[in-house]
Amino acid sequence: MLATIISIGDELLYGDTVNTNANWLGKQLSASGILLKETITVHDTPEAIVETLDRALETSDLVITTGGLGPTKDDLTKKVLNDYFGGTLIMNNEVANHIKGLFESFGREMTAVHHQQAEIPDNCEAMHNRFGTAAGMWFKRDNKHVLAMPGVPYEMKAIFEESFLPNFLANTNLPKILHRYVMTAGIGESDIAVKIADIEEALPPNIKLAYLPGIASVKLRLSGSSNDENQLIKSLAACQKKIFERVEPYTYSLDSKITLSAEVGSMLKERNLWLATAESCTSGNIAHEITSVSGSSQYFKGSLVAYSDDIKRKALNVSPEIIKNQGAVSEETVIEMVKGAIDFFNVDVSIAVSGIMGPTGARPGKPIGTVWIAVGSKNNVVAKRFQLGKYRDKNVVRTTILALDQLRKFLLQL
Repeated sequence: MLATIISIGDELLYGDTVNTNANWLGKQLSASGILLKETITVHDTPEAIVETLDRALETSDLVITTGGLGPTKDDLTKKVLNDYFGGTLIMNNEVANHIKGLFESFGREMTAVHHQQAEIPDNCEAMHNRFGTAAGMWFKRDNKHVLAMPGVPYEMKAIFEESFLPNFLANTNLPKILHRYVMTAGIGESDIAVKIADIEEALPPNIKLAYLPGIASVKLRLSGSSNDENQLIKSLAACQKKIFERVEPYTYSLDSKITLSAEVGSMLKERNLWLATAESCTSGNIAHEITSVSGSSQYFKGSLVAYSDDIKRKALNVSPEIIKNQGAVSEETVIEMVKGAIDFFNVDVSIAVSGIMGPTGARPGKPIGTVWIAVGSKNNVVAKRFQLGKYRDKNVVRTTILALDQLRKFLLQL
């Protein structure tokens, strides 16, 4: 079964509102065995809605629209769909009573506009919206389905999960679609593809592999479809295990919800170790990533943003001779920063970074994007140079991920 999502609203096209609805709906459809063919965003005009609806119904069995069901004049979706399916707007007593109850709970009186919200096309099934006044609408024609929902995310989710999906799936016999993941860091998708070429070639016909690259990381997604859910689970697990082992030591989790910072945190807790960071070019971003994980206070003490050479010398005890002779962006400096942070925070391990993020600051032998990362303990420090790109923001993010990954690999040896 194929589906199309039509997101209606000028605010989505102009960038005033981020379209999180389509992302969420795509996941729900996939989990239900429904293949999302495309997502389309259109202006909230009758012409745009009708044109897109015509095209979507030619190729999709289920079309979902979001937006344009509110009480204001620019909310046109209900009227357009009523005309499209040749219906008549009539008062729906269940919807009217629900809206009345909402207003009473707020101590307010219903307005004429909100009475109009209870008018629903007589040729559709009203979908209960427990959070708001705009009911969902389910139209059916020639084995095709159109579900219209409001654009407010929490209202849309409630209608889809509680009112529509259970009833829709009860009358279908769809194959199960499952996804499994392999999370990697510090390796590019082309290098992964070379390493696992034979595994990918031998995947069963009902299992597909997708490469989802990020900055200094790649999420591998295995997607399988079958009527035999138990066998599909076993097949996906076997493929997942092969890929994970082949790409080690770049793989760090089989759970797509586990971030690299969360994995590092778990490793620190397991080893009963405390961490601190000494950051120059990332200006505290590594610490921010670490502390974005709930419970990080159990293994992270703090960060020292040693942006200037003076702070590197005074707070982290980096030798003035090293900075003078080797420079702040050097192997020797980040090694000293690691040791200085361990002393300053009285921790077991630390991360230190120093680099040239750009777009200015290049020096002979040290172009834009030169970064040194060191991780380790007081008696064992490992430093590595990376040559990144020319874009400052991306360099900060990439350095953060690479630093966390270097620490992860260091902890594996302990």
